[in-house]
Amino acid sequence: MTTLRDVAKKANVSQMTVSRVFNHPETVSDELKELVFSAVKELNYHPNASAKALKNKKTQVIKVLILENISSAEPYYMRVLAGITKKLDTLQYSLQLSSQFDLDIDTCDGLIVMGAKNTDHRKLAKLDKPLVLFGENPYFDSADTDNQKDIYQATIYAAHCGYEHLYYIGLDHLETFAKKRRSGYEQAISHLNKNSQIFTISGAHDGELDFLKCLPLKKNSAFICATDKIALEVSSILETKGVLPDDFGVIGHDGILLDKLFDHHLTTMAQNFELMGTYLAEMLLAKIYTKPLLNSRLFPADLLVRQTTRPLR
Repeated sequence: MTTLRDVAKKANVSQMTVSRVFNHPETVSDELKELVFSAVKELNYHPNASAKALKNKKTQVIKVLILENISSAEPYYMRVLAGITKKLDTLQYSLQLSSQFDLDIDTCDGLIVMGAKNTDHRKLAKLDKPLVLFGENPYFDSADTDNQKDIYQATIYAAHCGYEHLYYIGLDHLETFAKKRRSGYEQAISHLNKNSQIFTISGAHDGELDFLKCLPLKKNSAFICATDKIALEVSSILETKGVLPDDFGVIGHDGILLDKLFDHHLTTMAQNFELMGTYLAEMLLAKIYTKPLLNSRLFPADLLVRQTTRPLR
């Protein structure tokens, strides 16, 4: 049977270093972790998770609390979960999903929360466990896309494509992400010194964008949209009024499956979901073992140029 000593010998490090990689990964450099995990894989070493949990007085369980209807939520949660799982698997942690606040927190070491609304913050503060949030907020450690910077970049890009008239279609939510995306658009418009129009919808009902069908839109216009879902519906309506992308341009935000379902592949700001998931797991483990200070992080999205915008001019 392969032992901790065998792994240490193979990686050419001390047994203490191997133990720290498993038990306190935040204290070990990436180079050392790579050496140890390479040896673990080559030797097919499997630490005894139960013994490790008993020794550290840990459950070796992380719970993910999703406070949104999963059946109607965008599929990006699955991409984030992939990043979380990838990180936790290397440290012999189990992952459990829950959708209710009355979950048994005594059976986990910490929580990753997704889909939290501003009205959930007080309840979250009462949970006596280390936790991190997927979604920018001022109260908890979190990871999120840089919503303001993303839409700013999308708007500047649309202007550089030569579109003279710019529109923004956002969500009328009070949540941070909706406010930040609109703020990014307004900031870009200010820098460009352009006239623009802003429309908002709830995003909860079909037909909310039907007003565009009757709106006298000028050619050479671009629509920057808060989500890919909005952008796809806008694209369908604009096709009845002109040619994409010559007459009208459309840019979405998210970069999930929706950006590939339309005849014209959507230009969009693609979030780095798995990277954010990995960071959430790393941040939570650090909180569990070392209780660091607030360490939130925003990840820039990648501009994916496709068929709903014309080339730069």
